[in-house]
Amino acid sequence: MSSAGSRSRVREAKELSTRVGGLCSLIRREGVDLVMTRNPSGALAARLMRIPSMFDTDDGPAVGLLYWAAAIPATVITSPASGDVDYGRKHQAYRGFKETASLRPERFVPDATLVRGAGPDPSRPYTLVRAVAMEATHDHGEDGLDDPTLRRVVELLSPVGPVWISSERQLPVDLERRRLPRSGASFRHVVAMAQVLVGDSQTTAAEAAILGVPSLRLSSWAGRLPYLVDLERRGMTQAFLPEHRDAFLQRLEAMTNSLQAERDELRLRRDQLLAETVDVADWMIERMYRLVERSRDAR
Repeated sequence: MSSAGSRSRVREAKELSTRVGGLCSLIRREGVDLVMTRNPSGALAARLMRIPSMFDTDDGPAVGLLYWAAAIPATVITSPASGDVDYGRKHQAYRGFKETASLRPERFVPDATLVRGAGPDPSRPYTLVRAVAMEATHDHGEDGLDDPTLRRVVELLSPVGPVWISSERQLPVDLERRRLPRSGASFRHVVAMAQVLVGDSQTTAAEAAILGVPSLRLSSWAGRLPYLVDLERRGMTQAFLPEHRDAFLQRLEAMTNSLQAERDELRLRRDQLLAETVDVADWMIERMYRLVERSRDAR
């Protein structure tokens, strides 16, 4: 977890400075030609070292200072084309979602051995709850699953199978036994083999959609991020604001009562999305080479 967990702006600034300094040393030592980043430290270090940078964002200005601190020094800003967003003259949009770069079926195959090593038994249907700490810089003042709602979610999911909770925050004592004990690099495999995902994480909801796993999200970020709004418009995930908890729980109950139909429909929509969008990994690589060549020609 970031040392900025205290939500102290001074501590966050010190942490950013430390990261930028470390990246500058790495760039100098390894002779780096390009920095591709999703946070300010990479773009700032590249600017200081006078090499090009690509700043990829699917949150955009919705995350405030975090976006501008990276967008201003970046050479190029890339993002999904969702919502017809325009981030200015440096912006290049791709017709796709960042999650597909690594989760397209030809690149990612869920591994039952990794899932078992993380805790769940993949031979039995299980469900997954993802609770974030809301301590990241862009999450200051945001809201999601509270403990009473979390308990009700577990009750509604229990008939499907064992309920596992991946949590960045402290859990109530009665729910601690459900905590996913080990995940790390295996987490996406755990998501991929879950029957359903419920939580307040934006990224995990998008990953579940691309993996064909039905998902519901309760978060004050609902409706504010273009790429998730696009996925919701496609019927691939659904979000509710915290003040609409009752509707969220009602939708979850309905989902568990028709889960197989929900999963079958989502897989069809996922396949259609992959057919309609670009291979984001290939798109990024092509532009990275182009940017490096342009930088070298300008020297």
